[in-house]
Amino acid sequence: MRSIFLMMICFGLVACQKKTDGETKEPVVSQKSGQLARAPVQKATIKPRANPHVKKPTSMPTSMPTSMPTSMPAAKPSGQSGSIEGTISLAPGLEKNVRAGQTLFISVRQDAGEGKKGMMLAAQKVDVTGPKIFPLKYRVSGRDVMMQGTVLAGAIRVYARIDQDGDAMSKQPGDVTGFVQGVRKVGEKGGDMLLDFIIK
Repeated sequence: MRSIFLMMICFGLVACQKKTDGETKEPVVSQKSGQLARAPVQKATIKPRANPHVKKPTSMPTSMPTSMPTSMPAAKPSGQSGSIEGTISLAPGLEKNVRAGQTLFISVRQDAGEGKKGMMLAAQKVDVTGPKIFPLKYRVSGRDVMMQGTVLAGAIRVYARIDQDGDAMSKQPGDVTGFVQGVRKVGEKGGDMLLDFIIK
């Protein structure tokens, strides 16, 4: 009798277990590894909301510029260049200081006042063949300006120097120099000068 009672309890437990199995899913066991397999996780894709206030372009430009300008147009001078001309003479007794192979530099500067040298406007270079080239007529014009766009005009001062090594930037003892007396104006004639000073 006691054994029959125990069997009835066992049947009742088995029935409860089956009911529970119908409601709860058992974990899936991988056939290859024998381990519990995890269910695949799906990633949610979030799409951005379209802004109703932003209008989409209805068309695209049909062409784009193929190149951009590489340089700006050069500034045009505010006026026209004139010229200054005259005669350069060599003071007596200085013939021995003038030799073939030297260079005569003629420079035109803006007037900056007595005893001051203004900005260089134009310059000219003449090859010296000896003292016999003097007196020498010269003419400096807009073709001789130092920088593009510079206008040779207004009040100026004119200088000249016989350079021994041909370098306009160097001044050496023995160079012969001179200048036009006073202030001149571009366009005038008679810009005569005398080379009468030796740099020591």
